[in-house]
Amino acid sequence: MFGGFAASSLQLHAFGVTRLLLTLGLVLAVVVAVLIVAAIFAGVILLVRFLLRRADAASGGSSGS
Repeated sequence: MFGGFAASSLQLHAFGVTRLLLTLGLVLAVVVAVLIVAAIFAGVILLVRFLLRRADAASGGSSGS
């Protein structure tokens, strides 16, 4: 009976560790996804600014600083 209790306790502990790892993995995946989206967003903004500056320079206007 004591052995069965120890086995079930070990299973519960393993389940808790597995759940903790899954939670940490999920949090890490969300953080990585947010960083990727932020990097893409920053890249798009820089690209648009570069293209606008280039178009402005090509048209001969000096509205930018």
